[in-house]
Amino acid sequence: MSAARAYNRRMKQERIVRTLKRHERSLRARGARALYLFGSSARDEAGGASDVDLFLDRYLNRTFGLVDLVGLLLYAEKL
Repeated sequence: MSAARAYNRRMKQERIVRTLKRHERSLRARGARALYLFGSSARDEAGGASDVDLFLDRYLNRTFGLVDLVGLLLYAEKL
């Protein structure tokens, strides 16, 4: 699903968490130790123009640079 379409659809917290869990292995492989959902989607108050806000907790014992961050962002946007 493209990011533009995601913004136009109401994103329910349960659906977001379910999607992230389905892709957990790939997200971890890209350096995400944990992702925290916050904002209107976390409160189930997201509207048609809302996006999904995630806080990234990375592995401290692994190198994680700008290229890694952008790669993770691009991957997550495709979910």
